[in-house]
Amino acid sequence: MGTQLIEGKRLTYFSVEPEQIVVIGLDTEDGNEHPLYDERVNEPEDSPELQSLARDMMVRGVLEPVTVRKNGSVMEVVYGRRRVRAARIANALFKKAGKRDRVFVPVAARKGSDIEMGLAMLSENEHRRGDTYMVKAAKAQHLTNLGASINEIMVALGCGEQSVRDYLKVADLSPKARRAVDDKRLSPSAAVKIAVLPREEQDAKLEEMLASGAAAVTADQAAHVMRREREKKNGKASSDEGAVAVPRKRTLRGAITLAQGDPKCQVDPGVILGLRIALGDLDPARVKGVKALFDAASAPKKPKEDA
Repeated sequence: MGTQLIEGKRLTYFSVEPEQIVVIGLDTEDGNEHPLYDERVNEPEDSPELQSLARDMMVRGVLEPVTVRKNGSVMEVVYGRRRVRAARIANALFKKAGKRDRVFVPVAARKGSDIEMGLAMLSENEHRRGDTYMVKAAKAQHLTNLGASINEIMVALGCGEQSVRDYLKVADLSPKARRAVDDKRLSPSAAVKIAVLPREEQDAKLEEMLASGAAAVTADQAAHVMRREREKKNGKASSDEGAVAVPRKRTLRGAITLAQGDPKCQVDPGVILGLRIALGDLDPARVKGVKALFDAASAPKKPKEDA
């Protein structure tokens, strides 16, 4: 008799068709009165996340067992309903492609009262923690070093090609910049923009951007700083040296709303009108002289006559 692969208690899992497993609220008419009902069962089948998980299963199968309870002869999902749904989608995609491949679900059975099953479902969902952005970046870099292709990493991470390339860009950020991403003081999209700099310069630019008083550095701020950096390296004088990044439209509209609702606001009303016109929220024709000014500025210039 051969030796057991791993020393420890052997557990039993069953490999079953995902269509044999009942998802409460999806395959039944039950609602939140049922102890095994979960609101996330309403996730659309064509959601990018569910479709991405299904494509991954077509390559690697279901990696983590699903827990069910027996209700008579019926297997009801306790936790793992998204895995069951994704496995069904994977099988449908195989069939559509004319392939005979099938995805089976590893299943573990659990016994207990309704309360115990409901608590187990809640516990499994709530204690699950996804990887942070920087952890995903490190994993993408590690897989690349092992020889994995961009397409293979895309499937494993459930994202697009550009996202994988962004992960690889930020994988070598300075420790300070990495902490800033984890602490949500530097947005991932902003981190991608400063990742092209040497580590010392990354730290300097990060401090410069955080010094503006913003709670978190945005991609717009990073793009503004990087543009000035390029101009300096190219020997060009920056036309907006010392300027701040242009606020987003949402920020401008929020400022307008605050100004209009504050009777003590000291901002000139003309500034508010100008912002509303620039945002397209106010017809220039409603402000005396503005439309005529725009028309004059957009009129084609007459060529100069020869003397």
